[in-house]
Amino acid sequence: MKRSQLAELADDADRCVRCGLCIPLCPTWQVTRNEGQSPRGRIVAMARLADGEKPDGAAAMLDSCLGCGVCQQACPSDVPYLRMIGVAKRAAGGKNHPLVTLLARLAAASHGDLILRMLLAAGRIAARLPGIGRRSDLIGMLPRPNRARQATIAAASTSDGPPVVLFRGFGNSLDQAEQGAASQLLAACGYRIVSAPKATCCGSLLEHAAQIDAAKKAAAQNRAAFPAGAAVATTASGCAAGLNAQHPAMPAIDACQLVLNRIERLPAAQPAKRPVRIILHIPCTGQAAAGATGLLEQIPAAQVIETGAGQCCGAGGITCINHRRQGRALAEPLAEAIIAAADQHTLIACPNHPCARHIERALADKGQPQLVRHPLEIFAEQWFGPQLP
Repeated sequence: MKRSQLAELADDADRCVRCGLCIPLCPTWQVTRNEGQSPRGRIVAMARLADGEKPDGAAAMLDSCLGCGVCQQACPSDVPYLRMIGVAKRAAGGKNHPLVTLLARLAAASHGDLILRMLLAAGRIAARLPGIGRRSDLIGMLPRPNRARQATIAAASTSDGPPVVLFRGFGNSLDQAEQGAASQLLAACGYRIVSAPKATCCGSLLEHAAQIDAAKKAAAQNRAAFPAGAAVATTASGCAAGLNAQHPAMPAIDACQLVLNRIERLPAAQPAKRPVRIILHIPCTGQAAAGATGLLEQIPAAQVIETGAGQCCGAGGITCINHRRQGRALAEPLAEAIIAAADQHTLIACPNHPCARHIERALADKGQPQLVRHPLEIFAEQWFGPQLP
């Protein structure tokens, strides 16, 4: 590891005044009540790592961090915790779950999403075999075929509208319903969708896996790939947060917000046949998907119920694969709240696909399997009506 990275880590750790304001906000501390599983405890370990020490248990302590960033938001000293955690994980030398290693390699590879699609296809076949499907992290955590019918939107991308790049990233490209609804709605609102074929993973997955150099390479590739003057629209709040951290001069914008900004350009909504209740999970990266609530509230006769309030569901990108018990413990109360508020007609939405898959699994563990869909997909279906069979 480069000495400059360790020196920067030491300087960042020195900014922490040990006030402890971050501790009660930390989801891993809430589960364990262990100071070592809090931001303050982890920063102490980071400082020792920066000095060349190898504290016992440091790798596991750091790896269990979900990267939600709530501590950084609350910090009065502006400690750049999210910048520090990836460097510290690498310095600690921890080992990832084999699946995390595989996903990180695919995210950094050319055509990695294509290879992942092939692996998922094989995994879904294996899931039909007794005893495999429910234990498979690959099947349980990643986007699966969405059988919900997509909306039919009779609109084409105009040539004179504001240019927008619809960021696909790595995992986003697997959810065709989500990406299809986004492209159709953006075009219907008059945006001109431009391509960025060389854009790659936003880097968040790589940072979770402590692949810092690969994350920086992905950031540089994205900077070069995005056309000048075009807005970057995202359908995953985690990707938006990652892109905004890497490219503050070229901020990613929530696709829901872009649609909401030009909603008057859409055809009139179809009349509501009955009130629709939508439970919307607000992920810990929810600030990057602020338009989701406002957009869903535009649906005629819609009642939007927010859950999560920015608290981490336990997915933490891919952290829940390395720490499954922790992830399930954090998701359980959320699943219980959703079940208590839902009826047979309730729709469940989440603007971040790793969180959506994690919540689906938690609901299934409670014996209440339900599909968690992207707000754009629900909006398009409710606004325009489902596609005829």
